[in-house]
Amino acid sequence: MATKNASSADGGQKFDPKFPAVQLVKDIESELDQAQVKTLGRLANLSVPVVGHTAHSESVDAAIEKVLAHGETSVLFGQLFSAAHNGTLTREDLDQRLVNWAFKIPALKEKIEGLPEDVRQRINQFKDSDLQQEHPVPLSAGFKSPVSSSTAKKIAVQKAAWERQFDLDKGLAYPNVVENTGQNVMYVEKLVFENWGETIKNTPAVESRPCLTHTQVTFIPKSIVGVQNIVKYAKEVGKKVRVAGYRFVF
Repeated sequence: MATKNASSADGGQKFDPKFPAVQLVKDIESELDQAQVKTLGRLANLSVPVVGHTAHSESVDAAIEKVLAHGETSVLFGQLFSAAHNGTLTREDLDQRLVNWAFKIPALKEKIEGLPEDVRQRINQFKDSDLQQEHPVPLSAGFKSPVSSSTAKKIAVQKAAWERQFDLDKGLAYPNVVENTGQNVMYVEKLVFENWGETIKNTPAVESRPCLTHTQVTFIPKSIVGVQNIVKYAKEVGKKVRVAGYRFVF
């Protein structure tokens, strides 16, 4: 958040006391001043072995790398904060700045160089892409992030539950709950709800209607219309809807 600062008597700027984070900003400014002094002191100390050749070359090289990495990180976030403050920071710009920064940090660059060839090619294309073009190269084009073993297991459990449900009733038990294509929304009856952190577990309940015998169901919509029809159905049977936005479509 930002507010217009009032001018002080000497023509400078002063903080608006109505701004709730005024003290936080003042504290950060003070801490940054102190950090700059400490950084200059460390650089002065490092100049002794650099100029006098009084330390092992490998040690000096490692120290210089850390100084450069620290500087690149400070520049990166300074630029990001400035762009965000001015309202010019886009998601693509953020991603590209982070990628270019990663190439300047030795440890991160090493990780990138260890990626598969096709992934590295896509990253390099995005890194050098002109974001002002009408169709810049998207970072996600051509590859997907690997799925963790725990996530893959959860997806497999849900997929198997849906397949069992389909074998039972062909997925036609709730004819009014449809997607924007007219297809029935996927669902699994008596499916135990569990979040990805495995800290919450329960079984969703739906009151049965006279024409149905089902009492518990989890819907898995793929469209806005599907969500809308789930809400309508829940209203019909007098139940609330709990949204689980972290379920995967399969």
